[in-house]
Amino acid sequence: MNNNELSQLRKIAFEVTIDPNNAVHAASAEDVIKVLNAYILSYKAYLEIKLKAESNSEEVIKETLKNTKLLVVDTEFNSYHNCLAPFNPHETGIIKVFQDYKTDILSVDVDNYSEVLELRNEFTKEELHLIYSPIFSATSDSYTLKIKSDDGIVRKVKKPIKEFATYFKPVKEKVKKTEDGDKLFQVYVHSPDLKNISPKDIIYSSELEHETYPYTFDRLFYNGKNIYLNDSITCNVEYFDELYFISYPDLRIEAWSNTRSEAVEAFNFTFYSLVINYLEEDDDNLTNDAIVLKNQLQTMIRLIK
Repeated sequence: MNNNELSQLRKIAFEVTIDPNNAVHAASAEDVIKVLNAYILSYKAYLEIKLKAESNSEEVIKETLKNTKLLVVDTEFNSYHNCLAPFNPHETGIIKVFQDYKTDILSVDVDNYSEVLELRNEFTKEELHLIYSPIFSATSDSYTLKIKSDDGIVRKVKKPIKEFATYFKPVKEKVKKTEDGDKLFQVYVHSPDLKNISPKDIIYSSELEHETYPYTFDRLFYNGKNIYLNDSITCNVEYFDELYFISYPDLRIEAWSNTRSEAVEAFNFTFYSLVINYLEEDDDNLTNDAIVLKNQLQTMIRLIK
C-alpha cells in the first residue's frame, strides 16, 4: 500500500471509541475484539446487500467480500480509539459503498422516526437485522461506544427504544390461534351492492390472526374539531412484535400501540397535530418541504370546524 492509498483510507475512515467505565479507564481486549468484529459483520452485510442490489453475480459478490478488509488506521490511545476504513486492491467501487454505509447506517438516529422510516423505504427488515444486530450487540453497560463520521459529530451507539426495536427485527412467523369464538376475516366479493352480499358473492376469504384490516376515514373528530376530507384515505395496518402499526405513507406518518384501538387513537392525534401545526402556520415560518406538506394537506382537507 502506497502513501496515496493510506491517505485515502485516513480520509474516508470513521472513528470508533470505547470509553470504559472501569477504574483504570482502559478497554479490555475482549471488548475491543467484540466491537471491531461487530462493525466488520455489519459493514460486510451492508456491502453484500448493495452488491446484490446491483445484480452482481454470486461469484463477484463472494470474491469482493473475501478481498475487502476493514483496516485500522490513525490509532490514538485515548481509552480505546481507532479509525476503520475498507481496503480492496481489486475493487475501487467499494469506496462509494463505504461512504454510503457511513451516511445510511452509522449516521442514523435509531430512535428518530423519520430517519428509521427512510431505512424502511430502502431495506427489508431482514436486511436491517443483518446490518444493525451486530452493532446493537456490541453495546454494553461496561463502556460507552461512540463513532465519529465525516461531519465530525460524535454519536453514541445505542440500542433502539422498544417502540423502534421492531424495525430492526425480522418478521416473526405467524402462528395460528386456536381459541374458540368469533373470528376476523378479510373477504373479497363480486357484487353490485355492498349492502346486499350473499355467500355466492364471495370469491375469496382468509382468516386474519390480528386486526390488520385497513384503517379508512373521510372525517376525523379530535380535540373538539371536525376535519372533513375531500376523499377517504386508507391507512396501512400491520402487526408485529406485539404492536399495531398504522401508517399513511403519502404524508409519511405512522403511529403504534399495543392494541389497534390505541394505535388508531395515536394516529388520529398525529394526523390532527399535523393539520393544526401546518395549516394554521404562515408560509414565512415554514421550510420549503413544510410548505409542500401544507399544500398537500390543503388539497386533502375540505373543511375544519
